[in-house]
Amino acid sequence: MIETFIENNPRISQLKEESSFVIREKGDDISHLMTETLANLYFEQKLYTKAIKAFEILIRKTPEKKKYYEGKIQEIKDFRTKG
Repeated sequence: MIETFIENNPRISQLKEESSFVIREKGDDISHLMTETLANLYFEQKLYTKAIKAFEILIRKTPEKKKYYEGKIQEIKDFRTKG
């Protein structure tokens, strides 16, 4: 069955700008993808500026957790100044 498939020389047509349209539509704004897990991963990877920005996005997305996220931002800032 696989050999027949290969013999028929199948081709996958190239997408027409569709995928790049989605990327362009969203631009650099990834706030719709932001999660607390991603923010914590940024911190673990020592991407402190990205982690802070991620938590700021999360504050806007979930204002009921504002104090918690502000605490996480302060933790990052404290950690960054220590070393």
